[in-house]
Amino acid sequence: MKIQALVRISPFKRMWSAMFLSMLCSFAIMIAVSIHLFHGFHSTLLASGIYAVQFGLPVLFVGLAGWLCQRVTPVRLLITVEVLSFIAFATLATWIETLLPIIVLTVFLRGFAEIIIKSTRAKLVKHLFSPAILTDANTWMMTSYYLGSALGGALGAWLYDRYGVQATIYLCAPLSLVAATLYRGLPAVETAQGAQENATRVFSSCLQLLARQPQLVRPLTVLTLSVVVFQGAHLIARSWIPMTHLQLSQSGVGVFHCVSVFGIFLGALFVTTAWFKNNEASLSNDQTFTLGLAAMAVPFLITSAFFVIPAYFVFMFIFEVAFMRAYNELLMETPAEDISVVMVTFHSLAPLGMALVAVTGGYAIDHVGALPVIAGLVIFAFFILCSARWLSTRPVNAVQ
Repeated sequence: MKIQALVRISPFKRMWSAMFLSMLCSFAIMIAVSIHLFHGFHSTLLASGIYAVQFGLPVLFVGLAGWLCQRVTPVRLLITVEVLSFIAFATLATWIETLLPIIVLTVFLRGFAEIIIKSTRAKLVKHLFSPAILTDANTWMMTSYYLGSALGGALGAWLYDRYGVQATIYLCAPLSLVAATLYRGLPAVETAQGAQENATRVFSSCLQLLARQPQLVRPLTVLTLSVVVFQGAHLIARSWIPMTHLQLSQSGVGVFHCVSVFGIFLGALFVTTAWFKNNEASLSNDQTFTLGLAAMAVPFLITSAFFVIPAYFVFMFIFEVAFMRAYNELLMETPAEDISVVMVTFHSLAPLGMALVAVTGGYAIDHVGALPVIAGLVIFAFFILCSARWLSTRPVNAVQ
Protein backbone atom coordinates (compact mmCIF):
# COMPACT_ATOMS: atom_id res chain seq x y z
CA MET A 1 0.00 0.00 0.00
CA LYS A 2 1.32 3.42 -0.95
CA ILE A 3 1.91 6.04 1.72
CA GLN A 4 -0.74 8.27 0.10
CA ALA A 5 -3.36 5.68 1.02
CA LEU A 6 -2.00 5.03 4.50
CA VAL A 7 -2.04 8.69 5.51
CA ARG A 8 -5.76 8.75 4.90
CA ILE A 9 -6.20 6.17 7.68
CA SER A 10 -6.68 8.08 10.95
CA PRO A 11 -5.08 5.50 13.32
CA PHE A 12 -1.98 5.38 11.12
CA LYS A 13 -1.63 9.16 11.11
CA ARG A 14 -2.07 9.41 14.86
CA MET A 15 0.34 6.59 15.66
CA TRP A 16 2.98 7.80 13.22
CA SER A 17 2.83 11.37 14.53
CA ALA A 18 2.84 10.28 18.17
CA MET A 19 5.81 7.95 17.67
CA PHE A 20 7.72 10.63 15.76
CA LEU A 21 7.20 13.25 18.49
CA SER A 22 8.04 10.77 21.25
CA MET A 23 11.34 9.80 19.61
CA LEU A 24 12.13 13.41 18.69
CA CYS A 25 11.70 14.34 22.35
CA SER A 26 13.68 11.39 23.70
CA PHE A 27 16.68 11.64 21.36
CA ALA A 28 16.92 15.44 21.66
CA ILE A 29 17.02 15.24 25.45
CA MET A 30 19.40 12.26 25.54
CA ILE A 31 21.94 13.90 23.23
CA ALA A 32 21.77 17.13 25.23
CA VAL A 33 22.33 15.20 28.48
CA SER A 34 25.24 13.32 26.90
CA ILE A 35 26.91 16.55 25.78
CA HIS A 36 26.28 18.08 29.20
CA LEU A 37 27.97 15.16 30.95
CA PHE A 38 30.94 15.29 28.60
CA HIS A 39 31.47 19.02 29.17
CA GLY A 40 30.73 18.85 32.88
CA PHE A 41 32.84 15.81 33.80
CA HIS A 42 35.21 15.63 30.80
CA SER A 43 34.44 11.92 30.58
CA THR A 44 33.70 10.17 27.31
CA LEU A 45 32.87 7.03 29.28
CA LEU A 46 30.23 8.87 31.34
CA ALA A 47 28.80 10.63 28.30
CA SER A 48 28.39 7.36 26.42
CA GLY A 49 27.54 5.39 29.54
CA ILE A 50 24.05 6.89 29.70
CA TYR A 51 23.21 4.92 26.57
CA ALA A 52 24.28 1.71 28.32
CA VAL A 53 21.92 2.65 31.16
CA GLN A 54 19.15 3.47 28.69
CA PHE A 55 19.51 0.31 26.60
CA GLY A 56 20.94 -2.23 29.06
CA LEU A 57 19.61 -1.69 32.58
CA PRO A 58 15.87 -1.96 31.73
CA VAL A 59 16.32 -5.63 30.82
CA LEU A 60 16.37 -6.34 34.56
CA PHE A 61 12.72 -5.27 34.67
CA VAL A 62 11.52 -7.05 31.55
CA GLY A 63 9.01 -9.03 33.63
CA LEU A 64 7.33 -5.82 34.72
CA ALA A 65 7.29 -4.53 31.14
CA GLY A 66 5.68 -7.76 29.93
CA TRP A 67 3.12 -7.68 32.74
CA LEU A 68 2.14 -4.10 31.90
CA CYS A 69 1.89 -4.79 28.16
CA GLN A 70 -0.42 -7.73 28.77
CA ARG A 71 -2.43 -6.33 31.69
CA VAL A 72 -3.08 -2.72 30.60
CA THR A 73 -4.93 -1.80 27.42
CA PRO A 74 -2.45 -0.50 24.77
CA VAL A 75 -3.85 3.00 24.32
CA ARG A 76 -4.09 3.65 28.06
CA LEU A 77 -0.57 2.30 28.56
CA LEU A 78 0.93 4.53 25.87
CA ILE A 79 -0.79 7.62 27.25
CA THR A 80 0.37 6.85 30.78
CA VAL A 81 3.96 6.21 29.72
CA GLU A 82 4.17 9.48 27.76
CA VAL A 83 2.71 11.52 30.63
CA LEU A 84 5.11 9.92 33.12
CA SER A 85 7.98 10.59 30.68
CA PHE A 86 7.07 14.27 30.71
CA ILE A 87 7.11 14.32 34.52
CA ALA A 88 10.48 12.53 34.58
CA PHE A 89 11.98 14.93 32.05
CA ALA A 90 10.68 17.97 33.95
CA THR A 91 12.24 16.59 37.14
CA LEU A 92 15.49 15.98 35.28
CA ALA A 93 15.61 19.58 34.05
CA THR A 94 15.16 20.86 37.61
CA TRP A 95 17.95 18.80 39.15
CA ILE A 96 20.37 18.11 36.29
CA GLU A 97 22.96 20.64 37.42
CA THR A 98 23.29 19.19 40.93
CA LEU A 99 22.25 15.54 41.16
CA LEU A 100 23.90 12.91 38.94
CA PRO A 101 21.66 10.09 40.32
CA ILE A 102 18.61 11.92 38.92
CA ILE A 103 20.19 11.79 35.47
CA VAL A 104 20.87 8.06 35.74
CA LEU A 105 17.36 7.36 37.07
CA THR A 106 15.67 9.38 34.32
CA VAL A 107 17.70 7.74 31.56
CA PHE A 108 16.84 4.31 32.96
CA LEU A 109 13.13 5.17 33.18
CA ARG A 110 13.10 6.39 29.60
CA GLY A 111 14.81 3.20 28.42
CA PHE A 112 12.18 1.17 30.27
CA ALA A 113 9.45 3.35 28.75
CA GLU A 114 10.76 2.75 25.23
CA ILE A 115 10.53 -1.03 25.69
CA ILE A 116 6.85 -0.53 26.51
CA ILE A 117 6.25 2.04 23.75
CA LYS A 118 7.81 -0.04 20.98
CA SER A 119 6.23 -3.31 22.12
CA THR A 120 2.79 -1.74 22.50
CA ARG A 121 3.10 -0.01 19.13
CA ALA A 122 3.70 -3.40 17.48
CA LYS A 123 0.68 -4.81 19.30
CA LEU A 124 -1.52 -1.96 18.08
CA VAL A 125 -0.29 -2.34 14.50
CA LYS A 126 -1.09 -6.06 14.65
CA HIS A 127 -4.65 -5.37 15.86
CA LEU A 128 -5.57 -2.24 13.92
CA PHE A 129 -4.45 -3.14 10.40
CA SER A 130 -5.65 -6.00 8.25
CA PRO A 131 -3.18 -8.66 7.02
CA ALA A 132 -3.39 -7.16 3.51
CA ILE A 133 -1.77 -3.90 4.62
CA LEU A 134 -0.03 -4.99 7.84
CA THR A 135 3.54 -5.18 6.52
CA ASP A 136 3.36 -1.86 4.68
CA ALA A 137 1.74 -0.15 7.66
CA ASN A 138 4.46 -1.50 9.96
CA THR A 139 7.29 -0.53 7.62
CA TRP A 140 6.03 3.01 7.12
CA MET A 141 5.33 3.29 10.85
CA MET A 142 9.00 2.57 11.54
CA THR A 143 10.02 5.62 9.51
CA SER A 144 8.64 7.74 12.36
CA TYR A 145 11.28 6.24 14.64
CA TYR A 146 14.10 6.81 12.15
CA LEU A 147 13.13 10.40 11.39
CA GLY A 148 12.45 11.18 15.04
CA SER A 149 15.80 9.80 16.18
CA ALA A 150 17.78 11.50 13.40
CA LEU A 151 16.12 14.90 13.75
CA GLY A 152 16.03 14.58 17.54
CA GLY A 153 19.79 14.18 17.73
CA ALA A 154 20.33 17.25 15.55
CA LEU A 155 17.70 19.27 17.45
CA GLY A 156 19.14 18.38 20.84
CA ALA A 157 22.68 19.36 19.84
CA TRP A 158 21.47 22.67 18.34
CA LEU A 159 19.30 23.59 21.33
CA TYR A 160 22.10 22.72 23.75
CA ASP A 161 24.52 24.92 21.85
CA ARG A 162 22.07 27.84 21.85
CA TYR A 163 20.30 27.58 25.20
CA GLY A 164 21.98 24.97 27.42
CA VAL A 165 20.80 21.65 28.79
CA GLN A 166 17.99 22.85 31.09
CA ALA A 167 16.25 24.90 28.41
CA THR A 168 16.63 22.02 25.93
CA ILE A 169 14.83 19.64 28.26
CA TYR A 170 12.10 22.13 29.12
CA LEU A 171 11.50 22.88 25.43
CA CYS A 172 11.39 19.22 24.32
CA ALA A 173 9.62 17.56 27.25
CA PRO A 174 6.12 18.83 26.27
CA LEU A 175 6.37 16.79 23.06
CA SER A 176 5.61 13.74 25.22
CA LEU A 177 2.29 15.33 26.21
CA VAL A 178 1.46 16.02 22.57
CA ALA A 179 2.20 12.35 21.79
CA ALA A 180 -0.10 11.29 24.64
CA THR A 181 -2.88 13.49 23.22
CA LEU A 182 -2.51 11.88 19.80
CA TYR A 183 -2.73 8.39 21.30
CA ARG A 184 -6.05 9.31 22.94
CA GLY A 185 -7.77 9.26 19.56
CA LEU A 186 -6.81 5.65 18.75
CA PRO A 187 -9.41 2.86 18.80
CA ALA A 188 -9.49 0.77 21.98
CA VAL A 189 -7.81 -2.64 21.83
CA GLU A 190 -8.51 -5.01 24.69
CA THR A 191 -5.81 -7.10 26.32
CA ALA A 192 -5.77 -10.84 25.68
CA GLN A 193 -7.57 -12.73 28.42
CA GLY A 194 -5.86 -15.76 29.89
CA ALA A 195 -2.31 -14.59 29.10
CA GLN A 196 -1.65 -12.69 32.30
CA GLU A 197 -0.44 -15.64 34.36
CA ASN A 198 2.79 -15.81 32.32
CA ALA A 199 3.35 -12.08 32.03
CA THR A 200 5.99 -11.94 34.76
CA ARG A 201 7.95 -14.74 33.07
CA VAL A 202 8.44 -13.07 29.72
CA PHE A 203 11.51 -14.95 28.53
CA SER A 204 10.20 -18.40 29.50
CA SER A 205 6.84 -17.57 27.92
CA CYS A 206 8.60 -16.57 24.70
CA LEU A 207 10.65 -19.78 24.70
CA GLN A 208 7.49 -21.81 25.16
CA LEU A 209 5.90 -20.01 22.22
CA LEU A 210 8.95 -20.71 20.03
CA ALA A 211 8.78 -24.39 21.02
CA ARG A 212 5.12 -24.54 19.96
CA GLN A 213 5.68 -22.54 16.78
CA PRO A 214 9.29 -23.08 15.62
CA GLN A 215 8.64 -21.15 12.39
CA LEU A 216 9.00 -18.00 14.53
CA VAL A 217 12.57 -18.85 15.57
CA ARG A 218 14.23 -17.72 12.36
CA PRO A 219 12.58 -14.27 11.92
CA LEU A 220 13.02 -13.47 15.63
CA THR A 221 16.68 -14.48 15.44
CA VAL A 222 17.36 -12.46 12.29
CA LEU A 223 15.56 -9.46 13.78
CA THR A 224 17.54 -9.65 17.01
CA LEU A 225 20.87 -10.25 15.27
CA SER A 226 20.24 -7.30 12.97
CA VAL A 227 20.14 -5.00 15.98
CA VAL A 228 22.82 -6.72 18.06
CA VAL A 229 25.40 -7.15 15.29
CA PHE A 230 24.58 -4.54 12.65
CA GLN A 231 23.46 -1.75 14.98
CA GLY A 232 26.23 -2.59 17.44
CA ALA A 233 28.80 -2.34 14.64
CA HIS A 234 27.21 0.92 13.52
CA LEU A 235 27.62 2.45 16.99
CA ILE A 236 31.33 1.67 16.76
CA ALA A 237 31.76 2.64 13.12
CA ARG A 238 30.04 6.03 13.12
CA SER A 239 32.87 7.54 15.18
CA TRP A 240 35.78 5.07 14.86
CA ILE A 241 35.82 4.91 11.05
CA PRO A 242 35.84 8.66 10.30
CA MET A 243 37.96 9.76 13.29
CA THR A 244 40.47 6.91 13.65
CA HIS A 245 40.33 4.69 10.57
CA LEU A 246 40.14 7.47 7.98
CA GLN A 247 41.70 10.28 10.04
CA LEU A 248 39.00 12.76 9.06
CA SER A 249 37.96 15.87 10.95
CA GLN A 250 35.00 15.91 13.35
CA SER A 251 32.76 16.79 10.42
CA GLY A 252 33.37 13.26 9.18
CA VAL A 253 31.22 11.96 12.05
CA GLY A 254 28.35 14.11 10.76
CA VAL A 255 28.85 12.77 7.25
CA PHE A 256 28.64 9.18 8.46
CA HIS A 257 25.55 9.98 10.51
CA CYS A 258 23.81 11.42 7.45
CA VAL A 259 24.89 8.50 5.25
CA SER A 260 23.58 5.99 7.79
CA VAL A 261 20.21 7.73 8.19
CA PHE A 262 19.85 8.00 4.40
CA GLY A 263 20.69 4.31 3.92
CA ILE A 264 18.26 3.19 6.63
CA PHE A 265 15.45 5.35 5.32
CA LEU A 266 15.84 4.20 1.72
CA GLY A 267 16.14 0.59 2.86
CA ALA A 268 12.79 0.89 4.64
CA LEU A 269 11.18 2.44 1.58
CA PHE A 270 12.63 -0.27 -0.66
CA VAL A 271 10.84 -2.96 1.37
CA THR A 272 7.48 -1.33 0.53
CA THR A 273 8.01 -1.26 -3.25
CA ALA A 274 6.04 -3.57 -5.52
CA TRP A 275 9.25 -4.60 -7.30
CA PHE A 276 10.70 -5.89 -4.04
CA LYS A 277 7.55 -7.65 -2.82
CA ASN A 278 6.69 -9.26 -6.17
CA ASN A 279 10.20 -10.27 -7.19
CA GLU A 280 10.32 -14.08 -6.96
CA ALA A 281 14.03 -14.06 -7.74
CA SER A 282 14.89 -11.83 -4.77
CA LEU A 283 17.18 -13.10 -2.02
CA SER A 284 15.68 -14.78 1.02
CA ASN A 285 15.95 -12.89 4.29
CA ASP A 286 18.66 -15.26 5.52
CA GLN A 287 20.63 -14.56 2.34
CA THR A 288 20.03 -10.84 2.73
CA PHE A 289 21.32 -10.98 6.30
CA THR A 290 24.41 -12.92 5.19
CA LEU A 291 25.04 -10.33 2.47
CA GLY A 292 24.72 -7.70 5.20
CA LEU A 293 27.51 -9.38 7.17
CA ALA A 294 29.81 -9.04 4.17
CA ALA A 295 28.73 -5.42 3.63
CA MET A 296 29.39 -4.68 7.32
CA ALA A 297 33.01 -5.80 7.07
CA VAL A 298 33.95 -3.71 4.03
CA PRO A 299 33.97 -0.19 5.59
CA PHE A 300 36.12 -1.41 8.48
CA LEU A 301 38.76 -2.90 6.18
CA ILE A 302 39.25 -0.43 3.31
CA THR A 303 41.05 2.86 3.93
CA SER A 304 39.88 5.17 1.14
CA ALA A 305 37.10 7.60 2.08
CA PHE A 306 36.05 7.59 -1.58
CA PHE A 307 35.08 3.92 -1.26
CA VAL A 308 34.23 3.72 2.45
CA ILE A 309 31.36 6.22 2.39
CA PRO A 310 29.33 4.51 -0.39
CA ALA A 311 30.21 1.10 1.12
CA TYR A 312 28.81 2.27 4.43
CA PHE A 313 25.62 3.41 2.72
CA VAL A 314 25.25 -0.07 1.17
CA PHE A 315 25.77 -1.69 4.57
CA MET A 316 23.10 0.44 6.26
CA PHE A 317 20.70 -0.11 3.35
CA ILE A 318 21.04 -3.91 3.53
CA PHE A 319 20.85 -3.79 7.32
CA GLU A 320 17.49 -2.06 7.14
CA VAL A 321 16.10 -4.39 4.47
CA ALA A 322 17.01 -7.46 6.56
CA PHE A 323 15.62 -5.85 9.71
CA MET A 324 12.27 -4.81 8.21
CA ARG A 325 11.74 -8.13 6.41
CA ALA A 326 12.28 -10.05 9.63
CA TYR A 327 10.13 -7.60 11.62
CA ASN A 328 7.26 -7.84 9.14
CA GLU A 329 7.46 -11.63 8.95
CA LEU A 330 7.46 -11.94 12.74
CA LEU A 331 4.52 -9.57 13.03
CA MET A 332 2.53 -11.50 10.44
CA GLU A 333 3.26 -14.97 11.83
CA THR A 334 2.94 -14.30 15.58
CA PRO A 335 -0.55 -14.84 17.02
CA ALA A 336 -2.14 -11.60 18.24
CA GLU A 337 -2.40 -12.85 21.82
CA ASP A 338 1.36 -13.56 21.95
CA ILE A 339 2.68 -10.43 20.24
CA SER A 340 3.39 -8.60 23.54
CA VAL A 341 5.61 -11.39 24.88
CA VAL A 342 7.60 -11.62 21.64
CA MET A 343 8.09 -7.87 21.26
CA VAL A 344 8.98 -7.24 24.89
CA THR A 345 11.57 -10.02 24.64
CA PHE A 346 13.01 -8.55 21.46
CA HIS A 347 13.03 -4.94 22.68
CA SER A 348 14.76 -6.03 25.89
CA LEU A 349 17.44 -8.38 24.60
CA ALA A 350 18.34 -6.67 21.32
CA PRO A 351 19.32 -3.26 22.79
CA LEU A 352 21.26 -5.00 25.58
CA GLY A 353 23.17 -7.08 23.05
CA MET A 354 23.75 -3.99 20.90
CA ALA A 355 25.23 -2.10 23.86
CA LEU A 356 27.50 -5.05 24.73
CA VAL A 357 28.75 -5.31 21.14
CA ALA A 358 29.37 -1.56 20.97
CA VAL A 359 31.31 -1.43 24.25
CA THR A 360 33.33 -4.65 23.92
CA GLY A 361 33.83 -4.26 20.17
CA GLY A 362 35.02 -0.68 20.51
CA TYR A 363 37.46 -1.66 23.25
CA ALA A 364 38.73 -4.65 21.26
CA ILE A 365 39.25 -2.63 18.06
CA ASP A 366 41.45 -0.18 19.98
CA HIS A 367 43.62 -3.04 21.26
CA VAL A 368 43.68 -5.76 18.58
CA GLY A 369 42.46 -4.01 15.41
CA ALA A 370 39.35 -4.19 13.27
CA LEU A 371 39.95 -7.45 11.35
CA PRO A 372 39.73 -9.94 14.27
CA VAL A 373 36.78 -8.06 15.81
CA ILE A 374 34.74 -7.99 12.61
CA ALA A 375 35.68 -11.60 11.82
CA GLY A 376 34.51 -12.62 15.28
CA LEU A 377 31.19 -10.82 14.83
CA VAL A 378 30.62 -12.44 11.43
CA ILE A 379 31.41 -15.94 12.72
CA PHE A 380 29.20 -15.44 15.78
CA ALA A 381 26.25 -14.14 13.74
CA PHE A 382 26.55 -16.85 11.08
CA PHE A 383 26.65 -19.59 13.72
CA ILE A 384 23.53 -18.25 15.45
CA LEU A 385 21.75 -17.87 12.09
CA CYS A 386 22.50 -21.48 11.08
CA SER A 387 21.36 -22.71 14.49
CA ALA A 388 18.10 -20.77 14.13
CA ARG A 389 17.49 -22.22 10.66
CA TRP A 390 17.97 -25.74 12.04
CA LEU A 391 15.61 -25.14 14.99
CA SER A 392 12.95 -23.51 12.82
CA THR A 393 12.70 -26.53 10.51
CA ARG A 394 12.50 -29.23 13.17
CA PRO A 395 9.16 -30.87 13.98
CA VAL A 396 7.31 -29.29 16.88
CA ASN A 397 7.58 -32.33 19.10
CA ALA A 398 11.35 -32.45 18.55
CA VAL A 399 11.74 -28.81 19.56
CA GLN A 400 9.75 -29.39 22.73
